[in-house]
Amino acid sequence: MRVAPAAFLVVLLALSPEFAHAAPPGPPAQFAPSLKAGSIADIQRQLAAHGYRPGGPTGRVDAATRRAIMSYQKDAGLPADGIASPALQNHLRFAQPRIDARAPRRDPLVAQAQEELTRLGYYAQGIDGVAGAATRDALARFQGATNRPLEPRITEATLDALRQTPTR
Repeated sequence: MRVAPAAFLVVLLALSPEFAHAAPPGPPAQFAPSLKAGSIADIQRQLAAHGYRPGGPTGRVDAATRRAIMSYQKDAGLPADGIASPALQNHLRFAQPRIDARAPRRDPLVAQAQEELTRLGYYAQGIDGVAGAATRDALARFQGATNRPLEPRITEATLDALRQTPTR
């Protein structure tokens, strides 16, 4: 089959750099411009499967997704730019060895506080000994309901106050 010279010239011109559209100046995008919402949702699912916390698979890059991406990138030794890209998607799927989030360290004091907060009806998550958002929220609700000063850290004094509080 013979290609007409004019058709060949049109294809060649269309592929030349002069016809490529430059990105407008401004802050860097938080996702690759060609990345579709389905691909972003896949990245979010992959991050969650690797133990990072991007939130639900919404297909949008929000603050939680950006933090999860940056944490993964840092742990993988990649530039931590927080950008959801096809390269990141491939890395999440195919990098060997697999990169997983480091498990938070279990704190026995936090686990005891979680047990007491559960007994008092302020905490409904699993007892894992990690002072995450649910634990901090439960502690703040307890402190507010019992007119105690808000103290985000769990100490022996916090645990004593929890133990001395009768069940509601």
